[in-house]
Amino acid sequence: MSNIFLTVLKMSITSSYVIVFVLITRALLKRCPKTFSYMLWGIVLFRLLCPISLESKLSFIPNNSISDGSININKPLINYIDYSLEDSSKYTYEEENSTDNIKTNQINTSNNAKNPIHIISVASKVWIMAISIIIFYSSYSFIKLKKHLKCSRLIRENIYENSDIDTAFVLGIINPKIYIPKGLSRSEEQYILAHERIHIKRNDYLIKIIAYIALIIHCFNPLVWLSFILMSKDMEMACDEAVIKEIGSEIKKEYSMSLLAFATEKKAFGITPIAFGEGEVKSRIKNVLNYKKPRFWITIISIVVVIIVGVGLMFNPIKADESLLDINKVLEEISISSKVIISGNEKGAYILPGDVFSKNIKKGIENWSEDNIKLPDDVTENITVYSDGQNEYKLGFYKEMPQTVKVSCDNNIKYYKTEVNAYDAALFVKSLSSYYLEEEVVKIITNGRKTNKTSYNDSPYYTDYLELNILNTRYYIYKDKNKYYLEIPYVAIYEIKKEDYESAKKYFKEPQENKSDIIDEDLIEELVCKTIGEDGGGYIKEDILIVTPKIFGYYSEENKLKVFATVFISNYSLNDNILEFESGGMSSYAITYGNDENGAYVLEELKRALDGGLLVSSIREFCTMPVSGKEIEGLADKILDYNMDYSDIIQLEREKLIQYLKDNNLKGISLLERKDDEPDKLIPLTN
Repeated sequence: MSNIFLTVLKMSITSSYVIVFVLITRALLKRCPKTFSYMLWGIVLFRLLCPISLESKLSFIPNNSISDGSININKPLINYIDYSLEDSSKYTYEEENSTDNIKTNQINTSNNAKNPIHIISVASKVWIMAISIIIFYSSYSFIKLKKHLKCSRLIRENIYENSDIDTAFVLGIINPKIYIPKGLSRSEEQYILAHERIHIKRNDYLIKIIAYIALIIHCFNPLVWLSFILMSKDMEMACDEAVIKEIGSEIKKEYSMSLLAFATEKKAFGITPIAFGEGEVKSRIKNVLNYKKPRFWITIISIVVVIIVGVGLMFNPIKADESLLDINKVLEEISISSKVIISGNEKGAYILPGDVFSKNIKKGIENWSEDNIKLPDDVTENITVYSDGQNEYKLGFYKEMPQTVKVSCDNNIKYYKTEVNAYDAALFVKSLSSYYLEEEVVKIITNGRKTNKTSYNDSPYYTDYLELNILNTRYYIYKDKNKYYLEIPYVAIYEIKKEDYESAKKYFKEPQENKSDIIDEDLIEELVCKTIGEDGGGYIKEDILIVTPKIFGYYSEENKLKVFATVFISNYSLNDNILEFESGGMSSYAITYGNDENGAYVLEELKRALDGGLLVSSIREFCTMPVSGKEIEGLADKILDYNMDYSDIIQLEREKLIQYLKDNNLKGISLLERKDDEPDKLIPLTN
C-alpha cells in the first residue's frame, strides 16, 4: 500500500505543476468561450489518473516532478555506509546546520519517527482512511437521493418529474436520465432540458464522475479540490454558452432568471450529479449576459493555445535526470559509494570516499548542459574517476577540453559541457585524495576565480607568501596590490576573497627558510632502489634486476629520514636475446636512513610488511615517525588502498626494464611471456 501511495503522491506533485499552468492559461483565456477553459481540465484529469505518458522535448513540466510509478518502498531511501576504515573521521564531512553526529553505519531506532519509510507508511494509512470517509459519504448521499427518486414520474423519453427535488440534474451512466422538479413553466423546462441534453451529448456526466474519482484518489492535494470546483464551473458555463448559441441570444435574460430560481449551494445528494443550478450561479449569470459569439481570430487563437498547452502538459520531458548517464544522478550515486578511484596520466591512482568527491566537485561545477560532442582522436582523458557503487560509473576530464566531461556506464557514453573549467575542478578534488582538508581550504580551492596570469615557477615571485603541500603539490596564497591569490605552480593562478585568505592562514604555513634542506624526490627514489636492490627482497638475483618503487611519503626527524614505499622487484634471465621472468613480487617497506660523518644517507633499518593475515597490522605498525614513533595519520590507509589496485606500477616496471636495456645498449631483446591459459609469445622490447 505504501508503494501505491508513493506513486499517487508523485503523480499528484506532477499534476500540481499542470494545475498551476492550467490556472495561468485559463486566466489568459478569460474573454474566450469557456469551452476552451473546460478543455484544459481534461489535461489535468489525464495527469491525475495516468501514471505514465509519452516523452517530448516540448514538455512544459519540470524534470524533477515526473513519476513513472515504479517506486519500491522496500528499497531504503537513505543509504547507511560503513567505510570500513579504522580512522574514518578524516573522511567525514558534517552537513550544514547539522546538530547531531550520527555514525554512518548505525540506525538509531529512537529516530523511527523521522525515518522516511515510517512517515510514508503512516501517511498511506491516513490516505486510505480519508478515501474511505469520502466514499462512505458519497454512497450515503447517493442512497439518500435514490430514495427521493423512487416516486419520479416518466414524462417522455428519458425525462422524469419529481416533487421532492429543488433543481434539475442528470443521473446515470449507461442510460442517463434527466430529473426535473415538478411545476416548471414552459420556458424554464425548455431551458433546463436544452442544458441537460447538451451535458449528455458531450458526456459531461461521465467526465464529472471520472473527475470525482480523481478527487477521491488525490484528496490530500488542495489544488485538486480547487481544480474540481473550477472544472465544474467551466463545464456549466460552457454548457450555458451552448444553450444560448443553440436557442438564440434573446433568451439571455429569461435563462438567467431560471438559473437564479434553481440556484443551489448545497445538495443533499452529494457532488457527483450534474445539476442545472449548481454552484457559482452569480458568475454563470454574468457570463450568460455578457456572452457574444466570438470572432473568428479569437477562436483560432484559443484553439492554438489549447493545443500548445495540451502538448506541453500531456507529454513528459525527456527523462535525462533518470538516465544512467545523467550527470546529477551519477554524482548522487557516487556520493553513496564507499570509495572512488581517481587516476591520471601521471603515476599512481588515488582513493577517495564518494561523498567527498561528489560534494567537492559540485562546489567547483554548478551548471551542466548535455551536449553531443565528438572528441578529436588525439584527445585523451587526463583524469579518470571510477565508482564502486551500484553502477560502475566512469567520469573523464580533459586538459585540452577543460569544459568537457564524459560520463560512461555499461559501454554507453554521454558528454556534458560546463560553464567553468571542469578539469581544474577535478584536479582540485584529486588533490584531496590522501590529504584531508578542512572545509575552509576546500572553499578556497573551489571558489577561486581563474586569472589570465601564468604560473611558470616553483614558487611565487612574492616573498611574503604561505604554502601548503598536498600529495607533493604545493599551493601558495599571497597578497598583491590589495588583491588575494591562490597559486598552483605551473597550473594556474586564482584570485580569492579576502575572507578566504584570512581563514586559510591557519592551514597554510610559512615557507621553509632554507630551501636547500628540501629533499630531492629523485634522490629518495634512488635511495630506495639502491637499498631494495642490495637486499633483493629474498629473491635469487638473476642477470637483470629491476626495482620499481611507489613512494607514499618521506619524513625527517632529528637527522633521520624514513621512507615508505611499495616496491615491485623483478628478476630476469637473459639467453640469446630472450628475456624471461624468473622471480619477483611486490612488498611494502618502511626504510629508515641516518647520516654519516659526511652527511650522506646510510641505511639504519629496513622493515618489510608481512604476508597474509599479518599484512594490515604490520603496515599499520611501521607507519610511524623515525624518532618519536608517533603514528603518521592516514599513511597506512593510503598504502593499503594502493595495494588493492597497483596496475600503474606494473606499467612503470615495464618502462624501467626497457630503459635499462637501452642504457646498457642491449639491442634486439624480446621478452618471453608465459601465461597458463595462453600460448607463449615473444614481445619485442628493443630494436
